[in-house]
Amino acid sequence: MSEGSNSIIICFSRGKTITHVKIQKNSDGFLDLFGGESFASLSELVQFYIDNPEQLQERNGESIIMKRPVSIPLYEPAAQEARAPASQRWFHANITGTEAVDLLAKEKQWTYLVRESQRAPGSYSITVKTTDDHVVHILIQKKADVSVVLLFLCLSVKTGMYHVGGGDEFRTVSELLAHYNNNPMVEEGSQRVVHLMNVRQHLTFFLSTNVYLYLQLVPSTCVPADAIDERIRLLEEIDPSSRFAVMPVDIGTNKKIPIKRIQQVDDQFSSRREGKKEQNVSRNRYKNIVPFDHTRISSLSRVILKDIPPNESDYINASYIRVSQFSAWFSCC
Repeated sequence: MSEGSNSIIICFSRGKTITHVKIQKNSDGFLDLFGGESFASLSELVQFYIDNPEQLQERNGESIIMKRPVSIPLYEPAAQEARAPASQRWFHANITGTEAVDLLAKEKQWTYLVRESQRAPGSYSITVKTTDDHVVHILIQKKADVSVVLLFLCLSVKTGMYHVGGGDEFRTVSELLAHYNNNPMVEEGSQRVVHLMNVRQHLTFFLSTNVYLYLQLVPSTCVPADAIDERIRLLEEIDPSSRFAVMPVDIGTNKKIPIKRIQQVDDQFSSRREGKKEQNVSRNRYKNIVPFDHTRISSLSRVILKDIPPNESDYINASYIRVSQFSAWFSCC
């Protein structure tokens, strides 16, 4: 990141020298290098110049060839900080503002997601569907490092804190969202007062018009491979942004029910023993989807599977489904 909030710097290693190139934002809000091609996102810019090595040149005409990015080990603090949002259910990586709007187009009113900001690289945006045809983007900024000169000693203070319009600062985006559950914030630009309140998977925006807008989280389904373990850990614990357990909770003991135990709880009320027998397991397409004994198809299975020997099980992974509206029974595989 450069000292300005609207630009970043790419550093190239060429032999023993390091070249610093500033990525600028043009008048249309797109990113470019030296006034060349314009791009909607940083990832698009980098990918273009990797695929087109002759297109990137310094002002003196010397070519800059981008081969591969530096791989920062996951145990490094910088890598952990950059990867932290990727495991959150509310974060959608590598999408533009337009793609976020398209993603929310078919969602209900007040649904939202968090993405990387295009307008301010290194920052994040909360994209919210406020009405059927209107979407609001709220910028979450990251404060730049500050250098303090004291006599002949220069001290570099690395803040790296997130904030909304210069308000309170937070170490992570999750902490920022949690803080604004009960504290109003001012949206930069429009000066609109916004209040966040989480209710399980929901946020409530309280605008200056004293209207409560209920927001529903749009969970991301694309998770980087190195963030899968962290995503699973978050699903098994309490979501920091909502302060509610993501997984089911046993009301009697107030303990979370692991995913692998959900079907075991169902078995306490309805038996699935036939489908779990050793000789029948191979007939289940998915191990965790097994029909109940009292609804599974058994009497017709020998008609459907005519080649079943008399001494073998007549089990198939299929159930009867009753549609009360038509007073009829249907079979479902």
